[in-house]
Amino acid sequence: MNKWKLYNPEGMQDILNENCYIKRNTEEKLRKMYLSNGYTEIDTPIIEFYDVFAASGSETAMKSTFKMVDEKGRILTLRPDMTIPAARVASTKLKSENLPVKFFYNGKCFRAAESNGGRMREFTQSGAEIIGSPSLFYDALIISTAVDAIKTTGIDEFIIELGQVDFFKGLIDIADLGKEDSEKIRVLIDSKDFFGVEEILAGKDINEEVKNLLLNLPNYYGKKEMLLEVRGVTTDKRLLDALDQLTELLGILDDFGVSEFISVDLGMVKRLDYYTGIIFRGMTYGMGFPILGGGRYDSLCGKFGKPMPATGFSLGVDRTLTALYRNKGKASDSYSADSIVCFEENARKDAMMVAKSLRDQGVKMEMLPMEKNLEDIKEYADAKDIKGIIIVRNTGGIEIIDLEKGTAETTDIKSLTGGAS
Repeated sequence: MNKWKLYNPEGMQDILNENCYIKRNTEEKLRKMYLSNGYTEIDTPIIEFYDVFAASGSETAMKSTFKMVDEKGRILTLRPDMTIPAARVASTKLKSENLPVKFFYNGKCFRAAESNGGRMREFTQSGAEIIGSPSLFYDALIISTAVDAIKTTGIDEFIIELGQVDFFKGLIDIADLGKEDSEKIRVLIDSKDFFGVEEILAGKDINEEVKNLLLNLPNYYGKKEMLLEVRGVTTDKRLLDALDQLTELLGILDDFGVSEFISVDLGMVKRLDYYTGIIFRGMTYGMGFPILGGGRYDSLCGKFGKPMPATGFSLGVDRTLTALYRNKGKASDSYSADSIVCFEENARKDAMMVAKSLRDQGVKMEMLPMEKNLEDIKEYADAKDIKGIIIVRNTGGIEIIDLEKGTAETTDIKSLTGGAS
């Protein structure tokens, strides 16, 4: 017997019962939130040509793909990311749309190298993109939507950290470091390794102002006051422009009323891939990695034939729900039925009518024949956190048991169903 037929591939999982209900319900709540904010929905294929991700220039996407070959010998891949397909769609299918376009998605992604440190190879991304405008207002709008997305999942303690790609790239260009040293410094700064940065810069012939900024970059975390402090230690126009952009963005976000969730981290220099301006990530307690990430990617759409400025984000739904369980012990959604409708041997038809009437009123019902005694049914209800039992008797009588209050009352079918028959 092949033992592997009993197991999931590494980094994949079955999502069952309550967890599946909560995840689907969360996705639907996110969907309603996006629609209420004027975003339209797209659904791209799970399988794409590998060329889509190779064209993006994203090393992360290219290195982490599950690859396969179709009957014509073309290389296909399970999508590792939702933003790149979104850019492809915008460039090839939305050419006649009035710009900017705003759309959202909820979809499965797959990464071959993700199964470590709590990361899964199969995961769900929920996100939004605004394509067709370079205005900083839309960076603020997408960040405000990201705040709404996290709050929609039930997490209320989190922070969105803002970074600026041009600030770090500007420092690296001025320092004139080689590609290898630049990448080492990026990794060290992102992990807040001050000594590692100092070791690489030691002995380098670098402008003292730039060297000090690189050494202190992991410390530059805060709000407007921190940006003013950094402005006082540089005269480079590119760096000042990046700081001005962050300052203006904070002002717009203040107008959106989300400032309490926002902070600036100039040391946020994750693998930059296709990002070109403002970048951001969402962090919450109990998680060692972001639950959300995004930013501006003005050069990505052009890789698919139509250059357009763009900004967006993706929320890791599975990560977010993990954070919710760690922070609150459970999700806020109610998974269980409200009541069980039990029926005696000759009361099945009446019980079905009762159950249908209550479901039509929005009550979640489960039906059970009276094959067990009442105490067993109560134990069954308690195990599933069901608060009520409705017993339909052969005589047409109804007994309603409130397990939470420990009370019972009797009625009849017409009274319970409002006269339905």
